[in-house]
Amino acid sequence: MPLGVSFYAYERDFDQMDPDGWHVWEVDTRRGHRHSARTPEGFECRVGFTPNRLLDFARFERRATDLGLDAALRVNLAAQFRESSAASKMAGGIHPLEKQFGLSAPKILDLIAERRMLTTAVKGGVAEAHLEQLLELDPAVSSVDRRTDDRGADFDVRLASGRNFVVECKNVSPTVLADGTVQVETQRTRNSKDDPTGRLYSFDAFDVVAACMFSVTGVWEFKYARTNQLKPHAKFPGFLATKQAVDSRWTDTIDELP
Repeated sequence: MPLGVSFYAYERDFDQMDPDGWHVWEVDTRRGHRHSARTPEGFECRVGFTPNRLLDFARFERRATDLGLDAALRVNLAAQFRESSAASKMAGGIHPLEKQFGLSAPKILDLIAERRMLTTAVKGGVAEAHLEQLLELDPAVSSVDRRTDDRGADFDVRLASGRNFVVECKNVSPTVLADGTVQVETQRTRNSKDDPTGRLYSFDAFDVVAACMFSVTGVWEFKYARTNQLKPHAKFPGFLATKQAVDSRWTDTIDELP
């Protein structure tokens, strides 16, 4: 996607469809005399599937669209759907939280939507989930491991180049400054009693901040910055300032970081 006014595929493309009825491949898109290339990458992602996999394709397309994936990342995501997806397996069951709370999933979501504090808390977890997916699909990333310490960073990320980063995920503020500057808050949500630096992050707490831009752009996209390039706190040496401008120091992908 997107497709032009005409479409063709080689028979060999469908010969490669596995027993589960799923195949993904790339097709070059060349610029013509009257039309520009359909994708900036110069190729598009195509997925062939049998009718019984239609819902899996819908789930794939929804995830790819929500994440704003380019053609290359679509190929990687579609490959993960080769076997019956986890979402398909869960479709007929009940989530453990539905059993624990005694409420349906829609009712739980309504409760979250009605309560600002719950929405804010969940939004942080949602941003982390989107970041994890994007990093796992990034061909420049070889591994992503989620950390479980509530007061620690979020992910250990290893690049294909061999570099390792400890990554902290943060949502940008929905309020943009008058000059158009987007800001991200780099402090903890919970305070430590009798410690003025309890909410602050030290410069060695993590290597990279991943700023989720959804609150401003409406797209689950991220900007990345090295912690050692961020602004220090004015009163407490060795700690990060509580707010950082998302400016030219930030990159679009983690492998672009210096």
